[in-house]
Amino acid sequence: METYLTSQCQAELYNKFRPSPPQELVSRIINFLKEKSDTILDTAVDVGCGSGQSTSVLAPYFKNVIGIDNCSPQINEANKKLNVKNVTYRLGSYDNLDFADNSVQLVTAGQSAHFFDMHKFYSEVGRILQNNGVLAIYGYCLPVPFYEDISLEHIFRNVFENKINTYLSDGSKMVYYKNYKTKEFEKYSFSTHPVIREEFIKTISDASLQDLIGYMKSWSGFQRLKSCCGENAADQVIADFQNEIMSTIEENRKPEHVKLAISFKYFLLLGRND
Repeated sequence: METYLTSQCQAELYNKFRPSPPQELVSRIINFLKEKSDTILDTAVDVGCGSGQSTSVLAPYFKNVIGIDNCSPQINEANKKLNVKNVTYRLGSYDNLDFADNSVQLVTAGQSAHFFDMHKFYSEVGRILQNNGVLAIYGYCLPVPFYEDISLEHIFRNVFENKINTYLSDGSKMVYYKNYKTKEFEKYSFSTHPVIREEFIKTISDASLQDLIGYMKSWSGFQRLKSCCGENAADQVIADFQNEIMSTIEENRKPEHVKLAISFKYFLLLGRND
């Protein structure tokens, strides 16, 4: 896994501003697993767990849920908000999962698989999954913000495509531009069937412009821009974005008081170890 998060500050932004997956998506994963498994759900592993948004949602369904990430600040952030006994977080790598053969019923990778060597990842997942165990890979597209009935998508995409794009990693382009619609995501190497692909929508109706800006700052591409061009240049990108939003919606309040709805389209890939 590429170590693309290196600062405690960025991990804190992830913790505060990155969304958790919609409940409908989580329920679909669990129901898909139960279609071929009538035993008690014992162990789930979330690989590339970040600050835990993709891990904690599994807690109600399993005896043990383990979140794995190769970034210490992310693990630290995940542990700060840990409030259930059956979830643990630890440092680890997607290509060397520290679990016994045939010991895990579910592996998930939420908004993280684009940083993996998928051949190595599939090999490890196939090793640790039980028969009929499930790998669920998912991610989300660029969010679409709204102010009342005014779409602000064009302003948001303009910043991403014309200000941040140069500093995006290949992995980020894979998820945001290609949405995992590439050959390595068509079929899991341990499965005899093509993956099942489904889509879900999550809308955060009580967000603010400040939340949207915080999400933008959590982008690895934004952090690279700041590293390459300096803090003043990064601040100017945010200021220009904020000013254009304010002008479009004819607002002059502080960003934290400007209420938005933010819609995320999620895509989910499901397959079994058969």
